[in-house]
Amino acid sequence: MPIDLFEIDKSGSDLLNRDYSVVVVKNNQTVFGYKIEQHVKDELTNQFRKGLLNISNDNVLNFKIRFHTAIIILLMKEAIKRREKLDECKVLICNDYDGHFHEIKDMFFTNLKPEMPTLDREKIIMAKFPPESLIQRAAKSVYKGDKEEMSRFNLYHFDIEQLKDLIKKARR
Repeated sequence: MPIDLFEIDKSGSDLLNRDYSVVVVKNNQTVFGYKIEQHVKDELTNQFRKGLLNISNDNVLNFKIRFHTAIIILLMKEAIKRREKLDECKVLICNDYDGHFHEIKDMFFTNLKPEMPTLDREKIIMAKFPPESLIQRAAKSVYKGDKEEMSRFNLYHFDIEQLKDLIKKARR
């Protein structure tokens, strides 16, 4: 049985700062990316500060983790749509939030298991990618807005409500 490999990484120092992108690479060839638009950050940050996202408004780190993971989930849903069939898969996620991988993994698994019945929790693994890897190059290209490189990628603009719903329903 073939195994689909999904690699996930981000580029940018802080999700709430100016430029931040998240990329999923399927089988080291197909890139799915999202660069967070400022108005999306502003709107979700405003809702977070007002206490509308089921997160204590003094827990900024939890908000960032949920926001980051919501993007991953939406990109994965796009990648899943392009799978010919639901074979076994392995997911490598860069440890972008030290000490919080379990939270990302739990939210990822909970939200994607219904759409990926062959997904095993043990196959969601923390990873560090070499700088020359496609995932690293793609994340940097989306972050920098490299139009030539990005023309080969599948780029998305997610609805604020989709992100908000995932952020709100995250389980701890």
